[in-house]
Amino acid sequence: MRMKLFLTKGLLLLSSVLLLNSCKKEKLVFRAKPQILVSGGGTLAVINGIADAAIVADTTLRLVYTVSAEESIKSLTQTVKGVAKDIPDAVGKKVYTVNVDVPVSLTNAGAVKVTMFVTDNNGLIRLEENLVTVRLRVALTPPKNLKLYSDILIGGYNADPPSRMDLDLGNRVSGGSVSPVTIPLIDLAFNEGVFMNNDGSGRWPSGMGSMFATTNITELQFNNMSTDITIQSLSISKVANLDIKPLVGKVIYFETNLGNKGVLFVKKYDTGKDEIVFDYKVTQ
Repeated sequence: MRMKLFLTKGLLLLSSVLLLNSCKKEKLVFRAKPQILVSGGGTLAVINGIADAAIVADTTLRLVYTVSAEESIKSLTQTVKGVAKDIPDAVGKKVYTVNVDVPVSLTNAGAVKVTMFVTDNNGLIRLEENLVTVRLRVALTPPKNLKLYSDILIGGYNADPPSRMDLDLGNRVSGGSVSPVTIPLIDLAFNEGVFMNNDGSGRWPSGMGSMFATTNITELQFNNMSTDITIQSLSISKVANLDIKPLVGKVIYFETNLGNKGVLFVKKYDTGKDEIVFDYKVTQ
């Protein structure tokens, strides 16, 4: 009887030890740390934790980061220029994206520190935290003046007005005047309601042809532009760019074959005649 009782107690003790060890092993399961992925907003690019932006006036730059947590986010705090702010909307979510508007001043140009601090909610396992710092290096670029060309009238290949232009100097070039001398000067070709993009497809001879892109710039902003501050950060890829259809009332951004930048405001378009009237401004 005593032997049976002893064996029973021994089995119970062994079971308790095994259960305790099992519980301890479960608590040693490590989950993945929460992650913070930082990307640029708009034209702001982030490479190796450094965001580069060129400014010529006091402005606000947008930074975008996404937090992901395996067991959901317990807390998220961001600090911009020393000012901390909790992000309560991130709590309880496994993935959350935040837009950070960072004020940058010419009088205090330099590194602007943005810090994101996240705590993962791993229940009884453990808490994890990650810290990422991103700096904005501000480079000053002197503005260039824009020259205005008004009421430019061009037409398609079968229209009466010339269909080609030198956007750098504001000269129109008719089809009959195209020659080895004028070819290097031509930036714009218009036909059947579109501006032809120099996208490397071979339609433009080497050394000529501009690139065009649509914008959200308003007519009022266009009218108020005297320098290239607004368009300095814009750029156009020459890969697989479709021809641009200029719409009345819209502003189009362009880059000439000489590297000048400009904006073009479409004033009128006659579908029947395939003729277009526009104002444009270009760097000098």
